[in-house]
This record gives sequence, structure tokens and C-alpha cells, in this order.
Amino acid sequence: MGYLSPKLSYMNLKAKLGSREFEVLECIAWGASQKETASFLGIALRTVDNTVRKIKLKTGLQKAAELSAYFFCTQFNISFDLSPVARMRLATGLLVLFVFTGIDFKPSQIFVSRNRRARIEIRIPMRAREIEISSS
Repeated sequence: MGYLSPKLSYMNLKAKLGSREFEVLECIAWGASQKETASFLGIALRTVDNTVRKIKLKTGLQKAAELSAYFFCTQFNISFDLSPVARMRLATGLLVLFVFTGIDFKPSQIFVSRNRRARIEIRIPMRAREIEISSS
């Protein structure tokens, strides 16, 4: 790997994680709490806590967000040194991907109503809230 900015120089990019450490890191990276990780993997909460501590020591990271970024960058071969513009584009692309994969356009869930001003509203229920798409 090429030059790394000073902010990333403390990170150990070649850290070797064991299979259990990798499983715990994956759960944490996908947003699970330590309790949820312990329950999902069927291990004690203290084991998860110790494993996360070891992962942080091996990688040189401190926060769960840094662990998530580390996991996704190493798993999907994303450069750790992306420019701010490239990071913004990547974040926008991922946001669009997650938003549109959560919307299910079934005819039974789309309600169309007309108002006096010939404005059409389409309501698509999504979990506990609705997204409103309006066109004039």
C-alpha cells in the first residue's frame, strides 16, 4: 500500500485476526452491540468484551466506528486513503443503495390520491414511517 496520511499511520493494516475475532468484528461492524454479538454468536458478554479489546490492540483502533470502517475497507478492498470527494460519493452511493433496497414497490402498498389542485401524492409505507413523493 502507498502513502498513508498521518491520521491513518497509527492503524495496523496488516493485523492478523483469528476466526473468532473476525466474527466479532463483523458483528460490531454491522452495528450490533456487544450484548447482541454475544447472543448471536452464543458466547459470553465478557468474551466479546475481551475479543473487542484484543482487536483494538491488534489494529490500533479505539472506536466502534473505526472498527466498522476497518472491516469494510479490508473486506471490500476500499482504499483507506480516499479523498474527501471520493468518500462523499461512496457514502452517497451506499446511502442510495440502502434506501432503495428497503423500499418495496408492491401495488397493494401504493396509495394514489388527487386533490383539487391536480396534485398527485404517492404514499409508500416503510416500516413505522411513510415516505411521501409529491408531484405538481
